[in-house]
Amino acid sequence: MPGSQNKTEKPTPKRRRELRQKGQVAKSREIPSVAIILLGTYTLYFSASYIYRLNYALLHDLLGDASLFKNTASLNHRLFLQVVKTSFAMVAPVAVAVFIGAIVSNYIQVRGLFTLQPLKPDFSKLNPISGFKQLFSLRSFAELVKSVAKLGIVTYIAYKVVKGEQKHLIPLVQTDLKTILIYICRICFKIFYKTIGVMLILAVLDYFYQRWQFEKDQMMTKEEVKEEFKQMEGNPIIKARIRSIQISLARKRMMAAVPEADVIITNPTRIAVALKYDKNEMEAPQVVAKGMRRIAEKIKEIGKNNGIPIIEDKPLAQILYKEVEVNSVIPVNLYQAVAKILAYVYKLNNKTF
Repeated sequence: MPGSQNKTEKPTPKRRRELRQKGQVAKSREIPSVAIILLGTYTLYFSASYIYRLNYALLHDLLGDASLFKNTASLNHRLFLQVVKTSFAMVAPVAVAVFIGAIVSNYIQVRGLFTLQPLKPDFSKLNPISGFKQLFSLRSFAELVKSVAKLGIVTYIAYKVVKGEQKHLIPLVQTDLKTILIYICRICFKIFYKTIGVMLILAVLDYFYQRWQFEKDQMMTKEEVKEEFKQMEGNPIIKARIRSIQISLARKRMMAAVPEADVIITNPTRIAVALKYDKNEMEAPQVVAKGMRRIAEKIKEIGKNNGIPIIEDKPLAQILYKEVEVNSVIPVNLYQAVAKILAYVYKLNNKTF
């Protein structure tokens, strides 16, 4: 089977973080396009009178002040500044709206991601073989279908609008230029109103398609998931070192609890188990420490130094060592055997059981 067919696992959180750091997220190019067209057109519509006044004033100055054209050898500096200033003022509202639409629509899609990683050169993209494969991929086919659909929709709506206005076109020949321009703008906005709704629906559908395609492209093989988990777990040497430190700390805590024990039961040389019982706080005797060989010797040494009785009982010591974990109470089937030993110890120490 090809490698792509083996990608059956969803991308791990680590893979998603790495892709996000590289700027690879699911997003649709249609949503910014629709946002730019929508905001730009509405801004143009509401600022049309403002733009008209600026343009009218500019033409009035140009045509009414002959002194602007005295220098014929080069462009008059005053004329140049006036044209640039007025042109910028006319374009500024639409430019600002388009800029805001592009930034906000992309920002919302990528959820606040900002990275310069995609700007770094990637020479692997120059591979003609991979480029040829992408040319005939499902993504390319979807983009083609989407482009043809948009072109078809806009063309059809424009045709229907213009066809419906046929009866108004012939009388325009007898009107002035201003009326013709206003009529053309009205027809353009009419086409815009009818197409923007459809384009918005296509953009939303394209966004969900891009998310689905992105998830599909980032699927992982089981081997990749296993390898990633190995990397997350870390170097085996470091893991062994951490485990060793954890065991050492647990052993120190266990040894620190030995002086509080009531009795130490031994094998007598290979095993040592320290028991503690407080009838006011415990429902049954508890193993506070246990060990074999050197650890057993250390437990007995601490017990001797703290005056803790050491009782030899091979069968009981073996059972306690195998079946009871440290800081756990003894099982019910050992109650009688342990009770006899504790009764004996308490009798030695003149305590009540």
